Amino acid sequence: MKRKLLTKRDIYFVVVFILSLLFVSTFFYGGQKVEDEVSYGATTPTSSTSWTASSSYYDTSWSGSGTASSPYLITTPAELAGLAYRVNAGTTYDGKYFLQTADLNLRAHYWDPIGEYYESFSGYYDGGGHTITNLIIDHSSSSTTITGLGLFSDTAGATIKNITIASSYIATYVDSDLGFIVGCANYSIIENCHTASSNLIYVSKDDYVINAGGIAGMVQISTIIRGCSNATDIKVAKNSPSGGSVAGGICGFALDSEIID
Repeated sequence: MKRKLLTKRDIYFVVVFILSLLFVSTFFYGGQKVEDEVSYGATTPTSSTSWTASSSYYDTSWSGSGTASSPYLITTPAELAGLAYRVNAGTTYDGKYFLQTADLNLRAHYWDPIGEYYESFSGYYDGGGHTITNLIIDHSSSSTTITGLGLFSDTAGATIKNITIASSYIATYVDSDLGFIVGCANYSIIENCHTASSNLIYVSKDDYVINAGGIAGMVQISTIIRGCSNATDIKVAKNSPSGGSVAGGICGFALDSEIID
């Protein structure tokens, strides 16, 4: 019996089949590809830089005095970025009050969360019932561990209320707590905050410990989440048997805290 030799066409289809398997493996099992954010309503930032990368992007000249009767007013995306810059530089704003007075579209740059580990936000932030759109955080190809990803990264003794996040996405590849309002909240209050169905949280690898929730990634030490709702999609690529990712609707992981309707 003569063996049938592979034709060029046969070889072509074999190569295409193998490449297709490699693509699927990369996408679903360990790849760093972020799902198409456009399909979720977000728009790719017009700049590849972050909001705090240059002093020409952010603005810290807020109106107001930071008191309950005369809060600092956040009227533009640049002023919100100014808060991120100041807190990330070490100012906690403990006991200070902020009031957002308009809807904010953050499309111009990638978002830098407000606060970092050991540099938590400790003030009062009232979103005034306004909406923030195109909050884009993409750490899908970074190997640097980040404590929290969200509008706020890390809070300690803070109150955050009356904000809606829409048409936004967060993506990560490393250890982190992900939530559109707060990544990691400690003895804080999160009240009347909401996320829209146009949002996406995407964890592109499950080799790490990641807590993901629509409102907050992780809450602990007597934190209270009250009157909040979530419609965000949360997707975790299950590609490692040793992965420790935890996902939830309102909150990914809660310790000694309360979630109240």
